Amino acid sequence: MLVDLLTFSRVGRMQTVRDVDIEASLNEVMEEIVLPTGFVLVQALECDRLVIGDRDILTLFNALITNAVKHHDKPSGRITVTSRQDGAEAIISVCDDGPGIQDEFHDRVFGPMTTLRPRDEVEGSGMGLANVRKIAVSYGGSAAVQPSPFGAGTNIEVRLACNLPADYSMRKLS
Repeated sequence: MLVDLLTFSRVGRMQTVRDVDIEASLNEVMEEIVLPTGFVLVQALECDRLVIGDRDILTLFNALITNAVKHHDKPSGRITVTSRQDGAEAIISVCDDGPGIQDEFHDRVFGPMTTLRPRDEVEGSGMGLANVRKIAVSYGGSAAVQPSPFGAGTNIEVRLACNLPADYSMRKLS
């Protein structure tokens, strides 16, 4: 819990905001995450570069992918990571074919220390999606639950301003 709170407090701070390679960042995260046997990660990265904190992009991918595995309801599954550009925004989506999130909880899941299942059922601090939303907002964007292209499952869509100057300074979060 303390590590996750520290990560939350450091979003947008104490790192270099620079032009990052999205695929290289995703691959770096996947070197640290061991997907359970039966899970597959599919990449479809159309937008390949983004100006963002070098730690924030890693935190973003780590939180989204570990959540997709942790909250899956089957011993195997598919996680798809996509990126594309839409005007002045880069859109990163992480979709899974798990149980999904009920509509009434779509906004609540982004709250700090929020879990939808008891902590004795699923290990976690409830900070993963809070970190995702804080990162998105810090870079002029948003994070939201969207319909899954798999029918069932969860699709977290993160929109980020893609044309930030390399010397972008983080604005105060409210």
